[in-house]
Parts: sequence; C-alpha cells; structure tokens
Amino acid sequence: MVSGEFVSQSELYAAVPDFTPEPYAWGTYAANPDVHFFLCAFVDMDEATLPDPQKFARGLARLHTTTTSPTGKYGFHVATLQGLAPQFVDWTDTWEEFFSRSLQRLVENEEKAQGPDPAMQHLVEGTLNKVIPRLLRPLETGGRKIRPCLVHSDLWDGNVATELDTDKPVIFDSACIYAHNEYELAPLRPVRHRMRREYIEAYMREVPPSEPGEDYDDRNALYCLSRLAALDFSFATVIWHEYAATMSSLSTPQKAPATEPVPYSTFTSSLKKLLAPILTITMFASPLTATIYLPLLPRLAIKYHTSLQAINLTITLYVICQAISPLVFSTSSDTLGRRPILLLTYTLFTVASLGLAINKHSFTALLLLRGLQSLGASAVLAVAYGVIADVCPPAERGTMQGFAVGGANLATCLGPVIGGWVALESGNSAWIFWGLVIFGGGVILLVGTALPETARSVVGNGSVEVASWQRPWWSLLRERRTQCGKVKRSKEGGEAVIRKGMTWVFKMGNPWTCLRILFWKDTALVLWMSSAPYAVWYCIQTSISLTYKITYGFNELDTGLTYLPGATGVIIGAYLNGKLMDRNYRITATSIGHSIDKVSGDNIDNFPIEQARAKGSYHLLTVYSCALAAYGWVVSFHVHQSVPLILQFVLGMLCTSFQQTFSALLVDIFPSNPSTAAAAGNIVKCVLSAVAVAVLLPLQEAFGIGWVFAILTALSGGGGFAAAIAMRKKGMEWRRARIAKPESISGHTDGDGKSAV
Repeated sequence: MVSGEFVSQSELYAAVPDFTPEPYAWGTYAANPDVHFFLCAFVDMDEATLPDPQKFARGLARLHTTTTSPTGKYGFHVATLQGLAPQFVDWTDTWEEFFSRSLQRLVENEEKAQGPDPAMQHLVEGTLNKVIPRLLRPLETGGRKIRPCLVHSDLWDGNVATELDTDKPVIFDSACIYAHNEYELAPLRPVRHRMRREYIEAYMREVPPSEPGEDYDDRNALYCLSRLAALDFSFATVIWHEYAATMSSLSTPQKAPATEPVPYSTFTSSLKKLLAPILTITMFASPLTATIYLPLLPRLAIKYHTSLQAINLTITLYVICQAISPLVFSTSSDTLGRRPILLLTYTLFTVASLGLAINKHSFTALLLLRGLQSLGASAVLAVAYGVIADVCPPAERGTMQGFAVGGANLATCLGPVIGGWVALESGNSAWIFWGLVIFGGGVILLVGTALPETARSVVGNGSVEVASWQRPWWSLLRERRTQCGKVKRSKEGGEAVIRKGMTWVFKMGNPWTCLRILFWKDTALVLWMSSAPYAVWYCIQTSISLTYKITYGFNELDTGLTYLPGATGVIIGAYLNGKLMDRNYRITATSIGHSIDKVSGDNIDNFPIEQARAKGSYHLLTVYSCALAAYGWVVSFHVHQSVPLILQFVLGMLCTSFQQTFSALLVDIFPSNPSTAAAAGNIVKCVLSAVAVAVLLPLQEAFGIGWVFAILTALSGGGGFAAAIAMRKKGMEWRRARIAKPESISGHTDGDGKSAV
C-alpha cells in the first residue's frame, strides 16, 4: 500500500509539481517489519477550506493533458489501492476492457467475502453486457479515440486541500492508474461529498467531455458506481438498484455513428505557411551570431591584445552555452509555451549584443557577453523544432523542417560575408554587434506580433483558447480585448468560455528530464547520428579562416566568401533532405502496408520510424566519409582552392542532412516533449563541438590538418555506420523497451498522435 502510494505520488509530482507534495521515500521499520512509512514534503495546508474550483480544474486539466501511458495501454505498473480494495492495474488495450475487468475484480472479491447474491449477479451481468459496452465502446470506435492519461483516482474532498501560503489547491493520498480522464470526476458526483458539481463544471470548461458528449452524464454515473463498489459494496448495491432503471433505457451495443476524426492540428495550411518563415527568421540567431564572428578572429586578437588561441576560447564558451541554453529554456517551453520562451531568450540575446557593441577593450567582457549572447540565441532551434512537432504530424514534418532549417541556414551564407566585409572595410567589430542588436529587436517585434502559441500542453491541437497575454499582439489590437476570461459569442450563436489567464511564474524545466534522454540505448544512437556530423561541420567552419588566409593567402573579404559554398550546400541539403524525409516515410509505410493518417497523425508506437528516417544513410555515409577524408588532405597538400570549396559544398549538404534527419527522429520518439528532446540533442552536439574546437588547433599544429580530418572521418563516419546498422536492426525494439519502463519520460503517442485528452 505504501509503495503504491509512493509511486503514485512520484508520477503525479513529475507531471504537476505545483499541484502535489514532493514524495521523498518509503520503507519498512527495521525493528518492526509490519510497520511502514512514507515521507513527502511538508505542505502547510487548510483541509477545511475547499480549493477554488477553477484553480483546481486547471491543475487537474494540466495533469490529464500532459501525461500519457508509457505503454499506450490502460493500467499501472505497480499495485495501488482504492481505500482498502486493491485496484485492477493490469495493462489492457481498450478502456472498455479495462473498466469491465476492474468491475469484475471488485465483484469477485465481494463474493469471496460475502457469498453470491442472485439479485446482485443479475445487475452485474446487465452492467457488463449492456451498460458498459453501450457507454464506453463509442469512446474508441467510429473514428473516436481517447488517450490513457494519469489520474489520481480518489479525488474527493478528503484528499484535497488548500495551501495556506499560496491559496493553491493541493492533492495527495493518490492511487494512480492510467485511465480515461473522465474517470477522475467520479468522486465529485455523490451528494455526500463537499466537492460536487461546480468542480465538474469548472473542469469541463478546461477539458470538454469526450465524444459522444451526450453520454457524458451516464458515463459519470457509471464511473461513480464503480468507485462506490470499491469503497463500500453494500452501499453500492443500493445505488445499483437505483441505477438499474438506466439499463432498461439503453439499447444494445451498436457500432457508433461515424464522425470526423480529430485532427492532429487545427492550425490551417495558410497559418502553417506563415509559421515557416517566422521560424526561419527566429532560427537566424544562432548561425548568424556564430558565423558572422569567424572572419573577425584575427582582428579581434589584435583589438583585445591577446592570442588567437585565447580568442578561440570565446568560440568554445559560445558552444558550451549552446548546450546549456536549451537545458534551461527549451525544456520549459514544452510546459510554459513557445512564445514566452522565445521572447525571453531574444531579449537576452539583444541585451548581450548591445553590451558587445559598447565594449571597447575588455577581453573578459567579450568572453562573458559572447556566453550570454549564446544563451539567448541557442535555445531557439530546439523551440522551433517543438513548434514544428506541435503543428505537423510525423509524416509531414520533413517538408516544413526542410524549409525552416534551409532558410535559417541562409545566415551561414550571410554571416561570414558580412563579417569579412566589415573586417576588410573598417575593421570595427562594433558594427557587427550593432547589427545584431537591430536584428534581435526586430525578431522580438515579429514573434510578439505574429507568432501564435502552439505548445500542445497549452493549446492542445490548437483548439484551446488561451489568455490574452499568451496571444499575438496583432490579435489583441484587432479584437481590443482588455480582460482575460471574457465570454464571447461564438459564430454558431452559442457561448464559448475563454480561460482566465494563469498566474505565470518562470520555472526552469527539470534538467534530469532532458539529461536522462541521453542514456537510453535507442536515443544514444540517434544522438550520435545527429551530433557527430554537426561537430565535424563546426570544425570545418572554425578552420576556414586560418586555412584560406594562411594556406591560400586570402584577405578578410575573400575568406568570408569561402564560407558561401558550404553554406549553399547546407541550404540546398536542408531543403532537399526535408522532401526526402517525407518520401522515405511514405515508402516505409507502403512497404509494411501502413496507411498514413494525414488528418490525426500516425501512432508510431508500432511503426518502424527508425528505418524510415535512416533509409539511405549507408550510401550517404559512404560519400560523407570519402569527402571528409579528402578535405583534410587536399588542404594539407595545397591543392587548388576550388577543390576544398567543392568539398565544403558536399560536406555542408551531408552534415545538414544527417543532423536534420536524426534531430527529427529524436522528436518523433519523444512526441510529448519535443523541445526537451531537441534540447538533449543540442547538449550532445554542443559538447562534441566544444571539445572538437578546443583541440582542433593544437592537433592541427601537432599532426597536420590531413591527419586531423582522417581521425574525424574514422570517428564520425565509422561511428555513423555502426549507429545506423544498430538503429535499423534494434532501434524499434529498444524504443519499445524504453517506453515500457515507468521511469522513462513519455515517448508514447496516443492513437491519433495527440498529447491532449
């Protein structure tokens, strides 16, 4: 009993830490094995005062809309108790089956204790054979789908209180299972409880009833009946007789009428087309800030009276902060929303750029401000991947991602050219940073004005209306809304209630949620495939300035122009690879007889997404390894400059293709936490890049550039082949094993690909 409550509270706290006390431990007294203990955080609360219905409903809605079963089934991974009665927790495929077997278990236990009762047997038989199929089967037939989410399952007023300091609701004494979200509302129906209909109504304003909506009240009565049976079977018998009248009015089970499937996203095609260029511009920050700086390295060493190796430390710190930034910000965007995180990070970026523009002589200030600039710029990519996952099902992500990533990499073309031109014409790096200040301010205006909130934890599939402060500024100006929570008349003539704005407090996402992604076998393969080519490309970009200035005698502007072939390859590779990703998905689906659901999105639990994304990687890795090894030796032997420039184009295409494809796969296998998954990928990419850049110059001086790139070829190319082989053969098996573990963060989608109830 104690262990079940500890696991239940742990699951609740992981999902909604501000809604339940943090559990610490449970165990057994050494001196008395019959006495057990459970420890959790102390919360000073008032059990006599009921919580505010709307605050309670918002917390409960967050629990239900942000959690999903690790197996995709109904049940729980440890035994839990409803009162003194053990709950049925076996994993089952459908909600109808789970609820029926749960009720059967209660009846069997009662008969063992009290003996059979013919009248009760008649009522139970009618309920199992008639009522349950009639009320629960339509939830998952006729195109309808529900998702097993985490429920407390014993939320009556004895297990709910109000925190004295904050006036927030607190829930405790849980007996969790993964169930239909409406099952949670059963304790709120009996008139003997103080928390009753007003709490149900408040919840329904947050999460509408499942379809068919006209059956909601009968479903609630059925769930209530089951709960009463678990707590007091004799009392439930009386209620059962009263409920028997309902049975006579219910028809025999039928196939539910066909309805339109719930779309994966309600964002229109035109709005998605608008989102793509907005994301492209927001993603400019990191590549533009990194590459515009590279042609300035020799001049910066002179300006700040330091060595080139010391200036290279600013690149290393920049890359380290690239790893930290998503850990701080991107994970939070999965729960707080995309808009506030983008606005916050771009504000940091703009302030840091302003400091760099003002700084005249301090190398320490240069170092620290570049780190702050990186913190502001580097979370954007992971947040953008989250936006794409919010609005595009897996089968369509490649095209939008290819457009956004390819367009964003235009910055890798512009950055070096602008940096080289400024270095040649004026030599004043301040002009570069003033330009970034203007760019940052413009993006803040663009995001604030035009980018809608897309995070599925906030807006679901886009159908949930949000508070005014979470909406684009243009819509506020257009509608002249001055108060959150205002009721407006819908187009159909009814009333639609818009939720009141929540009190928003910035809270960094749990770093372990992101970091533990690194240690699963299936994700480790994906991370290597996306990160090693990225680190290699960073080494190429970092070495270009010295390579063409010293080896080929180019000036600053010419050196800046040498970045163009590689950057062009990056743009073309990103666009073409996006199309290729969607094509590979279709080919894989056809090969296994899978019909792609373009409306609701595919459930990839039983789809070999690893094979779809890795298709063709052997051929690409062969070309990549040959080009990478050749690049080092042609520079080492001073071959005509056209040859390394062509190889830069090829490597730019291939490095981007690998990074884009396997970053998308990382998001695919963590659909409920896309930005968190992208942040994990960013950590590995940046750590590898920081290490590679830090040792690049010393190794090059010791062994020569030819041997340095030969080593990189062995590590990234050889490791890539090993990872691709293992991924295609074992990736799906390891993914399923990870999802089945209760400590895994959600990597499961519901049948329609949604993370909302």
